[in-house]
Amino acid sequence: MDLSKPSLKPSACPHLPGALAGMSYRSLREIPAEATDARYLAYLTYAQSLWQRALPARALLAVDKALLMNLPESAPVYQAHPLPYTAVVFFLREVDRTHFFGNPRIHYQHLADRVRGKDAELRALRAWACWHLTRCCRPELEGDPKHAVHPPSVAEITTALNAQHKRQQEAELLSRLFSEIS
Repeated sequence: MDLSKPSLKPSACPHLPGALAGMSYRSLREIPAEATDARYLAYLTYAQSLWQRALPARALLAVDKALLMNLPESAPVYQAHPLPYTAVVFFLREVDRTHFFGNPRIHYQHLADRVRGKDAELRALRAWACWHLTRCCRPELEGDPKHAVHPPSVAEITTALNAQHKRQQEAELLSRLFSEIS
């Protein structure tokens, strides 16, 4: 039995910018911390690069880095590349089960409950949104039974994004996405 990874390269994620040849985590270090639009775009581009190199777990982590950034909704980069919730759904649906992907449901459960620091509430809401996306797209994945949490509902997430964080476009994007996948 051949347990090696298939030689076929995964198709590009249509919800992310194109991959850059030779991009690595070192490329991310070269971007100044204050260049937030460039950093956001770089995380998305790096995620695509990892995805196309058949590294789905690492690609998901790169998408997480972009999701956890707090750019203003009016940021020009969001017009071309909205928050990557649709990329998360694409990864969940398209991942080749022969590649290591971990358990995104547990990952987002732990992430949501453990974010700290600046914008912690917003970042937790985004992680819970991804937890719900995982539950919808991959219902066979179980949460961590040893980690007791009380996740907010999708409606509570979108309401909080809209009312408390003034993220109307993000709330609308999530509402549309959940209506499409439910």
